Amino acid sequence: MKILLSLFGTETIWAFLVSGVFAFTLWVCIQPNQSIPAWLFIIVLFLFLISVLIIGALLVKLSKTTADNLLTINIKTAHIPANSSKPIFLLSPNNLLFIDAYVTIHRLNGYFENYVATGKVINVQSDGFIQVEIFHTEHISIEVLIQPTTLKSLILKHGISSRILDSLHE
Repeated sequence: MKILLSLFGTETIWAFLVSGVFAFTLWVCIQPNQSIPAWLFIIVLFLFLISVLIIGALLVKLSKTTADNLLTINIKTAHIPANSSKPIFLLSPNNLLFIDAYVTIHRLNGYFENYVATGKVINVQSDGFIQVEIFHTEHISIEVLIQPTTLKSLILKHGISSRILDSLHE
């Protein structure tokens, strides 16, 4: 059962079970050579329309959840480990980030996002949270970068441009 839940989810399994029971009930109640009563046809049509609406709503919810997960990378906290001078950010779970992926950090200033740092994913924890080690900063000190008030104005983006990579090698 756990395998089915992990593959399909609770809603899908319930929908399958309900539709199976409904189909079996129709098969038992109506023989293939009989005509379907109008009241039963209306009920089946109504249930079909309801199921289409529910599936549509679930698809909209799924696409919104997926889009939010792809676009939003929240920085939960930051600290500097005792054995290092490089800060580590703890990020909320995200499907796009993996170990050794590079990220850029921008600071929101009015309507503009200004580049301030580059980091690398060093760990994806078992609970899904992501650790990013900052290895390059620009126009901001590390002490200011990890302050809670600064963290609220930071935007983290997956992937980095060739311009930033070139500036790191100079």
